[in-house]
Amino acid sequence: MPRGIPNAKPESDELETLPTDFNKRTYSWVTFGKGQKGEDLFVVGAHNGVTWRYKRGIRLPVPDMFIKGCLDVSVTTYLDQEANEMREAPSYPYTVHGPATLEEVLAWQAANK
Repeated sequence: MPRGIPNAKPESDELETLPTDFNKRTYSWVTFGKGQKGEDLFVVGAHNGVTWRYKRGIRLPVPDMFIKGCLDVSVTTYLDQEANEMREAPSYPYTVHGPATLEEVLAWQAANK
């Protein structure tokens, strides 16, 4: 017997798929904050079953699908003691420097193997 919601149907028969061809992905140049003392040197996240690992503090190309699907939705909740309220902050602070072309990404990957 199948599990899940009975008689549930998607709104559309078309499924959103991620580009599997490397040449169809879009990238942006990103720098992740260095973090606090004792934090891991890498930012690790997963999106649609693919795990990504990026070093903090250097400018590197990151797929836009990872930025939108993982980084933009990863938040940490903390207590603001001055306002006595719960607030949200990005789990992985980062700066986007602009789009990266496929040629730039390939050159960066070749130089950083």
